[in-house]
Amino acid sequence: ACDPRCRTCSGSGHRNCLSCYKGATLHRRETGAECLTKCYHRHYLALDNTCQTCHSSCSVCTLNMASTSTSICLHCKSSHKFHEGERCVHECSHGYFHDTESESCQRCHPRCVTCTGPFMNNCKTCLNGAKLIDTGICEDSVCPKGTYLSLEKTCQSCEGDCDTCSSDGSLCLTCPPTKHLLYGKCVNKCPHMFYADNSANGECRECHWTCERCLGPSEADCLTCG
Repeated sequence: ACDPRCRTCSGSGHRNCLSCYKGATLHRRETGAECLTKCYHRHYLALDNTCQTCHSSCSVCTLNMASTSTSICLHCKSSHKFHEGERCVHECSHGYFHDTESESCQRCHPRCVTCTGPFMNNCKTCLNGAKLIDTGICEDSVCPKGTYLSLEKTCQSCEGDCDTCSSDGSLCLTCPPTKHLLYGKCVNKCPHMFYADNSANGECRECHWTCERCLGPSEADCLTCG
């Protein structure tokens, strides 16, 4: 018979669970799989209601709602590191900048290779084929909305529902007025743990890590807590 904590199992004992009752999550470890009401430290709850391991450099993480296959690090094991996506780093990678308020690496605007902030006019260096103008913006040769300038110097259609996109067409840079930019894609609305930043053309920005829904980046902007 299954252990009372398991809905289905491969044998007796609480570490032979195959699935769980509502309200519990399946946590797989080297010693087996058990049903828990919350995930252990350094694990996060995935969409399939299982506990997955954070990156080895991260002590606290949560599901990345933008990709659903990775996590976002909230706290690093070392106080001398910054969290960048699912991992912790000593220095921010190209395409990211050091946000001193959250001590994390945040994404540059997709037009920038290096930057001082998240907005289109915060670029320090640009992607190939673009030039940096004195307002901090990377400017391409002009193509119609929804297209980009290819290496052959012709205007090609962007892959997504973009107004403008990156030099290979794969990432949206700006979106139509009814949509929001989220990690290079145009979405109808920002997901949980993100808010629409009106000062950045409605781009989806991360809430404070304690918030599930919010109006802005600080803890005081929470509408509901995680």
